[in-house]
Amino acid sequence: MLKNNKEKVINVFLLEDNPADARLVAELLKEARGIDIRLEGAETLSVATEAISKKTFDILLLDLSLPDSMGLETFAKVRLLFPQLPVIVFTGLHDEDLGIKAVREGAQDYMVKGEADSALLVRAIRYAIERRRLEDRLIKSEKMEAIGHMAGGIAHDFGNILQVIKGNAQMLQEDLGEGRSYHANLEKILSSTEKALNIIQGLHALGRKQSMNPKVVDLNDIIKKFERFILMLIGKNNIALTLKLANRNLHVMADSTQIEQVLMNLAINAKDAMPDGGRLTIDTVLLESSDGLIDEQALLEPGRFAVIDVSDTGQGINSKVMDRIFEPFFTTKEEGKGTGLGLSMVYGIIKQHNGYIHCHSKPGAGTTFKIYLPIIASEASH
Repeated sequence: MLKNNKEKVINVFLLEDNPADARLVAELLKEARGIDIRLEGAETLSVATEAISKKTFDILLLDLSLPDSMGLETFAKVRLLFPQLPVIVFTGLHDEDLGIKAVREGAQDYMVKGEADSALLVRAIRYAIERRRLEDRLIKSEKMEAIGHMAGGIAHDFGNILQVIKGNAQMLQEDLGEGRSYHANLEKILSSTEKALNIIQGLHALGRKQSMNPKVVDLNDIIKKFERFILMLIGKNNIALTLKLANRNLHVMADSTQIEQVLMNLAINAKDAMPDGGRLTIDTVLLESSDGLIDEQALLEPGRFAVIDVSDTGQGINSKVMDRIFEPFFTTKEEGKGTGLGLSMVYGIIKQHNGYIHCHSKPGAGTTFKIYLPIIASEASH
């Protein structure tokens, strides 16, 4: 199984007004082994609010009794101000009812001062961060599922309407003949209808209602055959293409045309992100996951996966945009330069193939799309 052994730095914020308790927490975290924990803190909610607004923290250790806020009201204020920040209530009150209320209202854990040793505190911090990540991924997944179902239904109804418009326009065009004055107007109607039907196709992909012709294919072969087209797409933009393909077959059940469509859309996005040139890299690798792979974004079922990495050295994506990149009609491009359906279509195609797609990016540091497709059963048994 492939795992990333590099331990991420965990940035902890401690909101505690008792200096002795603050020193205790600092000492407990210093004793942690094999993990890099950075601790910052404040004694009042107002000071903490300003500090957390200026810097990203992975978790907040929260005392409920502060000079400027008391009890669960303190937790409620923190949740309102920083809804994405996981919180462990760290208090001197040994109150089971209070602990239950705090967890019900969204706290990741409730710990009593003096009862936590270094190992227990560190484990609670790591579990709280991971649980919050899983919750966020579940919310995003459910959101995309709902959008996909809605988009598929809309696409079906509007597609039927557009087909009626297209059919009648074609019949009128045949009846009138090319020499009539209305012919050019009908051409515009048909052209606009065709563009609208292309958009509908994108919505069908997101709703996973596209017709598929899946066969056993080797992903490496698809990429090699599509390399020439990608070069034509990016070649005039001072962008170099590098393929780093696995030295073994990666057999999956897939529709080759749709996988090519995924590669094309990702290549177009990469080209647009590198207006001054750069490098586009497409890697493939076999991933074996015996107990599931969890990183900052990806959660896979146990199994074997063919992984495609599509990376660019472009402008990158900020965190606010990242949460919406797969939503239909969401785009950061100028008006008239994109429908906002490219990545929605990619997402829908991969999901229709029972796969996963995740994006890793930072402003100024490029972007990587990671696609996971299940290896077929006969291949996985070898």
